[in-house]
Amino acid sequence: MPRSFAKPSPTELKNGWLQLDICMRLAFSYYVWQKQFQPPNDTSDECKFMRAAALQCSLLNIRSLDEFYRPQSKSDDIRASTIPTSLTPDRSCRTTRRSNYIS
Repeated sequence: MPRSFAKPSPTELKNGWLQLDICMRLAFSYYVWQKQFQPPNDTSDECKFMRAAALQCSLLNIRSLDEFYRPQSKSDDIRASTIPTSLTPDRSCRTTRRSNYIS
């Protein structure tokens, strides 16, 4: 049986959403490095370092996003299950956008 925890305050939920938004954006850092900034001949140590840092940033943020959808294990965690439905994006908007791309 899952443990019960105190519900986060509205401020904590807002901060949690901001952190989630940042994680989603940073998860693409390696892709952005490859497509926008990686020089054609990136054999220098600096380029290798930047490539490794961008990859590490992507992987850490993907892991954070994955953990967001796991069951809550600590009392100060904000997880997907703790977010009230009223704060999540409207499903009809997502369906509409998706159907525009499919047709």
